[in-house]
Amino acid sequence: MLVPWQLGRAILRDRFFRQQAAEVYDTTFRNLGDYFLSDFIAGTAVLTILAGAVVAVRSIGSNSSWLIMGLTIGVVGGAVLIPMSSSKWNVAEARTTSRLAEGPPVGVAECGFQWPANPGWTTVDSATFTDSDSLRHVWRPIVIANGSDSHAEQCTSVEVFDGARRVAASDAIHDVESGSVALWRGDSPANSYLAFAVSANPRDETRGEIGVVRLSDGAVMWSKQVDLLGGVGVNYNGPALAVIAGTLVVEHVDDGGFGADETEIVGYDLETGKRGWKPSCPRGFSADGLYSSDDETIGAVLYCRSDDQTDTYNVDRVDGTLRPYDE
Repeated sequence: MLVPWQLGRAILRDRFFRQQAAEVYDTTFRNLGDYFLSDFIAGTAVLTILAGAVVAVRSIGSNSSWLIMGLTIGVVGGAVLIPMSSSKWNVAEARTTSRLAEGPPVGVAECGFQWPANPGWTTVDSATFTDSDSLRHVWRPIVIANGSDSHAEQCTSVEVFDGARRVAASDAIHDVESGSVALWRGDSPANSYLAFAVSANPRDETRGEIGVVRLSDGAVMWSKQVDLLGGVGVNYNGPALAVIAGTLVVEHVDDGGFGADETEIVGYDLETGKRGWKPSCPRGFSADGLYSSDDETIGAVLYCRSDDQTDTYNVDRVDGTLRPYDE
């Protein structure tokens, strides 16, 4: 059993009747189990054809029955086993194609220090789209560590992966000690965006940067410097960020019209960077805090305050409407 299998695996792969599929751009994603039957049958087919040829050649001019037997053996190897192996090969290549389309990428130095390395910090960490062949593609924008480790000051590059394939990269982020990211999933990669908010010194009110990267090609749609009022304590995890109603929403933004102790929560249009959505608290309360959510329908949790009373609301991700937190 090992001889035909090794023959099919080591010599006959990606040759003759088992060509590499165009979608299988990285053969390391193949596994032995998917390809075992195809490899074994391919090796068996070649050995059968060779055995039949030997019998037939040795029988020429001496024994017609052995000649017929040799030809029959060769036909079985060629006409029966080869198509069977080819069919198994196509099924295995389709499975590998699916693995490559869904990923995740291998060997990527993703930022994990003060960056959201899990869905609890990001709004969505991937977006799934189906192509014309009904193949699921999982797109992932990943903040990459450029140095030998994943400390935040080295987290300046955004790379976009379609499954395991890197499709785009951009140095979108500058001067960062901590940051937050959130993904807005549209109908396709072309209208899906990664929003980011970074701060050079997250423990004090400081000049920060916000911006948007398009998922399909890694293009920076826009970026701008804003005043981000940071938190306190050594465990502060970067500026608050959410994506709501097609806008990048940050809190504690001061564009010059507010005092240092004022809080403003405002959204910037993902495509243009213009000011858009703002929360409108019921009962005349003022928006006082925003926290992102990993719930698919909840864009963020909003705190509305008046004197010593605080109301909490869930913010709808799509239209920005508020509903009581306990609903």
